[in-house]
Amino acid sequence: MQCAQAVASYDSRTVNDLLMRIRQHSSPQGDGTERLAHYFANALDARLAGTGMASYTAYSSRRISAAEILKAYKTFITACPFKKMSNLLANKTIVKLATGATTLHIVDFGILYGFQWPCLIQALSERPGGPPKLRITGIDFPQPGFRPAER
Repeated sequence: MQCAQAVASYDSRTVNDLLMRIRQHSSPQGDGTERLAHYFANALDARLAGTGMASYTAYSSRRISAAEILKAYKTFITACPFKKMSNLLANKTIVKLATGATTLHIVDFGILYGFQWPCLIQALSERPGGPPKLRITGIDFPQPGFRPAER
């Protein structure tokens, strides 16, 4: 956190000292904490150098197929059920708040493939009195670069 604060205040000397210490205890092949520290240090370094957008573009330039994303998502949900539980709790909350509603409009920022919504749609369809009119507006993550909509 001290390193992030030093980056925010453009204190490059402190940043360099702290990044050196972080890199001594981090590794892209280490355990989860070591990998997190490694990539966090890379991000802080890129932010200070002003190359953050170039790094993001390099990471995001490879298009990943829907099949690869589905496989990765299934593996993630199996290994770490927190996302599944957060979706379940969010859906239960939406169903509870939508009790008696005839229309429901959900805006999902970062929708990606909308994995959360089939369970909600099923729960709403089983509602006594029938389902509401449902509209889900998905807003994907922003594209990198200047005026991405014009591409």
